[in-house]
Amino acid sequence: MLCRWHGFIPGKRFAPVTILLLLALVVFFLSSPTQLPDLTSLPDLGDDVRIPKPGTPAVTSPASTVAVEPESEPELPLPPKRTPAPGSTTSTSFIYPDPEGLVLSNKRPVLESPDGRSTLTLQRDGNLVLRSRGADGSPNILWSTGTGNPHAHAAGARVSITARAGDHMVLEVTAPIDGGEEVLWHSNLVPACTPHARTNSSSNTLHAGRLELSGSGRLTLAGACDLYVPTSEREESRSLAVILSGAYKRGACAQIPLGYASFSAIDVFASVFFEDSDDGAKAGIEAELRGCYGDALRSVEVSPAPEAAEEDLDRHDGRELERCHEAVSGMSGRLESLYDAGRAWWEWSVRSGVLHDTVLAMRADVPFGREGEAPGFRALEELAGKLVVVRDPGAGYLFCPRMTGGVGIAASEYITYGTPASMSHYLNLHATLPSVLPLALGAHGTAHRDFSGCGVVPMGPRLEDCPSPVPCAVECLVAWYLDSVGVDLEVDWWETG
Repeated sequence: MLCRWHGFIPGKRFAPVTILLLLALVVFFLSSPTQLPDLTSLPDLGDDVRIPKPGTPAVTSPASTVAVEPESEPELPLPPKRTPAPGSTTSTSFIYPDPEGLVLSNKRPVLESPDGRSTLTLQRDGNLVLRSRGADGSPNILWSTGTGNPHAHAAGARVSITARAGDHMVLEVTAPIDGGEEVLWHSNLVPACTPHARTNSSSNTLHAGRLELSGSGRLTLAGACDLYVPTSEREESRSLAVILSGAYKRGACAQIPLGYASFSAIDVFASVFFEDSDDGAKAGIEAELRGCYGDALRSVEVSPAPEAAEEDLDRHDGRELERCHEAVSGMSGRLESLYDAGRAWWEWSVRSGVLHDTVLAMRADVPFGREGEAPGFRALEELAGKLVVVRDPGAGYLFCPRMTGGVGIAASEYITYGTPASMSHYLNLHATLPSVLPLALGAHGTAHRDFSGCGVVPMGPRLEDCPSPVPCAVECLVAWYLDSVGVDLEVDWWETG
């Protein structure tokens, strides 16, 4: 009997034999029970079963195969954690203290910036030294605690961070001496890090308690203070001292831009003299200076023009000095005024505990710059130990023989600036002038003889090397003196108006 099967494959016919075979297969599968694995035959591994990690060797036994981890190697000191400094493109290395407060020791003596430019090293003698790598690869010492101690060499010094007076953090350098732990140095010796100082840290207080070092060399006790700030990062807080001296004429107050963006603070110190016979000149000039500089004027001294310093000049005989008597005498009076103003600056700095980043000396009647134009001060890194003479592009200048045998530009009494160290030599020239004159007049070395400069580029430092000498150029005497004390004199050009 034929039958038509519809459903699996519509329109197809199956023979009876085929149908019987399909039914037989269904019956076979239904009659065979499912065999599950016997879990009781597996070995008991206990509750602590480890899942093998990729690459973990296996230990094989007759009863079972269980993956185990190899024995851990001895723990080594971890390198400092590194992270970009918040709000800066300069990367920073940092290290947190261990439970005992330790951050550096003879086992881990170095904290290095990520770029390798700066390193903080605890030396075996106990001195903590911050170094920066120069352009030529040589290390330069930026800062140190000065705590080298021979007793620390054998036992090893330690650098720790401790908390004092509540949450005030202190960085300490200690060493075991005579059976006890002696403090060699601590951060409270740094003015910005004292308990009474306002928190002055470049780091976010969320990271308080760690030691940080940037590639530029900034060393920070996070949440407390900056232990060292490189000159390249002090531009925003840069301070300027202005030293005004020399003859002053009424109505000629130099309008220094006190709001000049390069400086966060400007302090003015004036010691000027007048040549009028007017009895009211002193009071009038003093009032004019106070009105001109306001609260920035820290000290002012107004006096009649000084007498010629005959006693200094009469000690030195010779035709050379006779020719330049008037020029040297006038210079002596101006240097005395400069010395007095510089002394007032130094005394104010001592009383206030303030050391300016830059010191500028200028004549009180010299225009500081064209209206609306700010002068281009050099950056702190560019200044280093230099003293910069400022000249107007329209003014000529002299070539002068130097003490060391070279030839350079003359100094200027109009505008000169530099670091406090380099400017101190310039400001104190009046006190050393009696010694400078005979040395400059001597017959040895590149002596000035008649204090001549050269109006054109000379062939050498000798007088006969100059085709256009300028006698009695006392500016050359100042340049000669600065060269003799190791001050590097350079020239900038400003539109002084």
